[in-house]
Amino acid sequence: MTLTPQGEQLAQDFGDSEQALITKVQNEINTIYQTQRIGPLLDAFLTTTQFANKSLGVDYQTQPGELEIGVVADGALSNDVAFTTSSSIATGAIVNIGAMVGANLGRWTTSRLSVFANGFYETGSLKSLDGHLLTLGAHAQYKLVMPSAPASVRWSGVDLTSGLEVARWSVGNSAPITTHFTLDGTTPGESLNMTLTSTGTLSMISTTYSIPIEATTGVRFGDVFALFAGGGLDMTFGSSTLTAQLAGNMTKTDDGTPEASIVITASGSQSPSVFTVHALAGFQVDLPHVHFYAEGLIAPGVYGAATGLRFSY
Repeated sequence: MTLTPQGEQLAQDFGDSEQALITKVQNEINTIYQTQRIGPLLDAFLTTTQFANKSLGVDYQTQPGELEIGVVADGALSNDVAFTTSSSIATGAIVNIGAMVGANLGRWTTSRLSVFANGFYETGSLKSLDGHLLTLGAHAQYKLVMPSAPASVRWSGVDLTSGLEVARWSVGNSAPITTHFTLDGTTPGESLNMTLTSTGTLSMISTTYSIPIEATTGVRFGDVFALFAGGGLDMTFGSSTLTAQLAGNMTKTDDGTPEASIVITASGSQSPSVFTVHALAGFQVDLPHVHFYAEGLIAPGVYGAATGLRFSY
């Protein structure tokens, strides 16, 4: 970082040394770009990517012989401080919308076995960043314990579900990145709003391959409503990378006075924790040939929610 003559004057006006002002600005940039926390940032990015496709195409209340097609959506939010800081250039929230198909094999072989597939590709933008998300999933579900006899309230048995979940989330700048922050002077209440406009390359890419093993159970109320819950173990592989090569100018927000030129460089890579656990719970409403469901999911460092509409015959 290099101060302009106006920036040197700003340091004097603030009662700071030039180095003290530079340190203040560097602290703000570290908060925005998380340059001092690249490892935790990439780990949170990985976790959120993986959770965006967590069991998205699976029906936890499949009926014997049923064929399904539907639209499903999932949202994941990291609770890492790298993403919860309001000034951060990145966001730990991700929303995935996809299509699914499923079939219980009772029409052909055994009603204990069901199979599902889901996938989608989507793009979006936020804070001068473009994002691309690809998700694919394939699952098999086995009815380990058959449900209780038909009744107004009955247990739905125990299901074991496993498969392969693939997710790739990439985020990069598509335009100059403009951020805002406030510098405080040495006198209480003295501050100035600053604007940093940066050009160059900022790229974060996360790819995960996850194999879940889940056990779920539930209770059905008549033929129209069901509650389900369960948990599982995930075995996950993949990587997350960050590359930043940016040059920018810091100006006063109110009049555009140039105060400093700044270069931001950072890079890093991270692999996911191979073994993690998760839990889920939700409900499903069954109407003739239509199922609506919603569920919540939780794992270390991340929360999620999913909903969907499935059509069956």
